[in-house]
Amino acid sequence: MPEPALDTSSVLLSNPEYKDFLDDDFDPAVYANRIIQAPEGKTYHRTDINTALSKLNFSIDHLNKELHDQVATHYEDLLEQVTGLDTLESNLVTIREAISTANTSFTRVKTKIRDMHSQIQDQTDELELIQAGTEVLRQVQKFMGLIRRLEGHLKEEPVNSGLAKAAICVKEIENLLEECDLSGIDIVDPELGKVNDARTTILAEGQKQLLQGLKGQNQAEIASGLQVFYNIGLISSKTRTLVDDSLEVISKETQVALNVQTLSKEIKEQHNQTGKGAEPVNVTSPHYTVNLWKRLEALIDIVYENTVKVYLLERVLSRKRDPITQVSYIDQVASAMEGSLIKYFWKAVSLNFEKEIRAAVKSSSFFHQIFQVGYPKLLRLFHDLFSRLNVTNVAGTGSPTTSGPMPSSTATHSSDDTIIGTGKFTSESSVLLKALSSFETAYLRESLARLLEPVNQAFPENTGNRKAATRDDVEKLLRAISRELEISKFDSHLLKSVAKNATKAINMYHIRCEHSVATDSSVFTVATSTAASANPSQVLNIDIVNCLWALSDGVSKIIDEFCGDESSENELVVGVLNDSLEAVTKFIQSVVEPLIAGLTRDVELSIIKIHREDFNRMSTGTDQSLSQYVIEVGGKLRWIQREIMNRFNCGDDTKEWYKAVGTRVIDFFIRQASLIRPLNTEHGKLKLTTDMTQLEFNLNQWISPTGLKLEPAMGPSYKALRSFRQLLFLDLNQVTALHHTADIPITLVAHHLIVRAHPLIHLPITAFGWTELVYSDWLDVHTEAEAIILLGQCLSMYMDDVRRQGGREYRVEFVAVRNLLKLG
Repeated sequence: MPEPALDTSSVLLSNPEYKDFLDDDFDPAVYANRIIQAPEGKTYHRTDINTALSKLNFSIDHLNKELHDQVATHYEDLLEQVTGLDTLESNLVTIREAISTANTSFTRVKTKIRDMHSQIQDQTDELELIQAGTEVLRQVQKFMGLIRRLEGHLKEEPVNSGLAKAAICVKEIENLLEECDLSGIDIVDPELGKVNDARTTILAEGQKQLLQGLKGQNQAEIASGLQVFYNIGLISSKTRTLVDDSLEVISKETQVALNVQTLSKEIKEQHNQTGKGAEPVNVTSPHYTVNLWKRLEALIDIVYENTVKVYLLERVLSRKRDPITQVSYIDQVASAMEGSLIKYFWKAVSLNFEKEIRAAVKSSSFFHQIFQVGYPKLLRLFHDLFSRLNVTNVAGTGSPTTSGPMPSSTATHSSDDTIIGTGKFTSESSVLLKALSSFETAYLRESLARLLEPVNQAFPENTGNRKAATRDDVEKLLRAISRELEISKFDSHLLKSVAKNATKAINMYHIRCEHSVATDSSVFTVATSTAASANPSQVLNIDIVNCLWALSDGVSKIIDEFCGDESSENELVVGVLNDSLEAVTKFIQSVVEPLIAGLTRDVELSIIKIHREDFNRMSTGTDQSLSQYVIEVGGKLRWIQREIMNRFNCGDDTKEWYKAVGTRVIDFFIRQASLIRPLNTEHGKLKLTTDMTQLEFNLNQWISPTGLKLEPAMGPSYKALRSFRQLLFLDLNQVTALHHTADIPITLVAHHLIVRAHPLIHLPITAFGWTELVYSDWLDVHTEAEAIILLGQCLSMYMDDVRRQGGREYRVEFVAVRNLLKLG
């Protein structure tokens, strides 16, 4: 049955005719008005009222009919529900009676509980009062016990031996009075005044112990005094007070030391005492300077004394620990002093000194001038201060703490730590030295001016002619460099800065010399007359080289002084100076090497004339005169020695230049001698041997100013010259023996063998149409292996010639040269 009902209701609800009546906000008036004024597209559009009423009546009738059908269909169910209502009514009556009984029981229990609660509450209040009274009695008992202990500790012998325990008692009493209010108790009130008096006595005695310990640097007394203040709970405030007292002393003494008025008054009083009171005293007089430095030295002593106290205080605080928590006293103190007692102290000292020195400089230019000129002295005062502090810190019992700063002026420019001696310069005092940075800048500027002054005097700006500096100018510059470095030697950063200034002065001297060097062609030529002197350009360049070498040598000696100390700071200074020294050395070589090369080339042009000599022409009678080229070479060597080399004053470098010229002359001579063709007669060989003997004599004269012998000076080149002289008279089998030609380059031996086969086997000169000088230049820029390949090409040409001519045999010299080149 329910299903048809559901179907019927669903049909009715889905009917669009009833849709408007199902809305919760249905309004009949609004509905009637909408029917009358129904717009186009709506259900009742253009419908008269009668028709609408008819539809409504029909719908009502339809609904009534549906209700009737539903009642008729479900009348049995409706009757059953009516019967169930009677049963429900009887159940409700039973429930009402049970609820009434429950309410009566609840009221009875409630009354009983309320009475019992009131009784318990009264007894609880009484118990709380009894407990409170008991607690007060316990606190009073504890208070009185602490009073008796306090009195006993204060009476202990020797005097003050129980001071620390008494401080504990006072602290416990104070904590007890904070926890509970004992005022108004007859037995307690009289004792409160005694506690206050005892507290005052304990603090006074603890203060006395602490001050006496700091004054006498007695760590035991300091520890006892600190223990008193720690036990009473005032360790942080007391420590800060002590540090602040030291800072105040330093601040006042700094103001006094940098006060120009009091300084002037002091000078005048001294003049009055010496009977010179009527004489005016200038602020720039030496008296002011002397007295100012005395004041600063006294100030540094005061800073040292107070800093030692702070270090000593910090050391004792670091060693003392709470017996229960094992927390160091210094940790508790540091929390109230920006994390570090030492940093707090140095920051305050630094800021105060910076403020006072700026004020002093601003108030009087005298201070600025003194601190600028005497910056190293001022810096040394601080170095001495920190050195003394470091010694004191290391000498203290126990391991040194991190409180021993040894700051250098590096702190004003870099955060890196600088190690000097046994102390470490830390950043805590960087602000202190930062106050001196302006003076350092001015001092370095003046230092650079002093270093450049000898350079400017050596090279005046307004001179039109080129002029070389003198040795006196170099000595002035070296003395200035040595003096400036010596003054700043005590501080690593200042030393490095001054070393950079010295490098600038050296570089400036180097640049001025570079601009003065003559570069015209006359510098590199030998005079046509052996009686002539060196031209002005050559003399100028030699003087420049001598001065540069003297400068380089002097700087090297200064570097040697710093090399004796292997500290990292000195290594930096050596590195800075070495850079400028290397630049000077390179420039010397750039001037000397072209000069030596040009003069040597001139000698080579004389040696090359060997090929103009006829070594196969028989001499008449006993005529064994020297070749003209040898005479010319000897004359040029003597001129170069007299006019050029003797002018050099460059120590061992001059010897090297002598050896370089001599070695080159020998090598070039042997090379050209190996190319002489034809050389088939004994007379020609003897003539060449005579020339070689004369050349050796000339070279002996050449090398004699150095004090060296020819063989050790020329080394392999001289041995090659001696061996080549013997080579001229050896037969072919002996020439190919290695022990005869071991000192002669393979290419020169090959030249000699090819010359023996002249003109059948061609030298590179004839094979490629070169001159002897061109071929020599080619050998200078190519390796021995490349020269052997070139000679091999000449042998190949000879083989081709033999084949074209139908020959089947080669000259024995060809075979010897080929075998020799294979060895190369």
